[in-house]
Amino acid sequence: MHTLPIVARVVLGVVFLAGEMIFMFYAMHLGNLIFMATNAHLPPERQYSVYHWGFDRLGWHRRLRADYRRFYPDGDLIRRMWIAQACGFACVVGLIATISTPWR
Repeated sequence: MHTLPIVARVVLGVVFLAGEMIFMFYAMHLGNLIFMATNAHLPPERQYSVYHWGFDRLGWHRRLRADYRRFYPDGDLIRRMWIAQACGFACVVGLIATISTPWR
């Protein structure tokens, strides 16, 4: 079985790690844009709080996405966020595959 030299693994590992960080920061930025765009259309008493933590966190995200889709039916921020998260996850899988192969 042929394995990559250590230098190639380090370079690939750094590329995958940087890609993961870039994609996840971009997904976080898109999530923030969704949050701000949705709050811009809601009255002050219904706006989502940045500091919302608790047992209803998952339901909170679902309601935020539903409100975004209601206000922006043709908006593509949610799709772009999911694609960025999938690319970030693929980079994590690539990083694990790169560093977990047998060393020579």
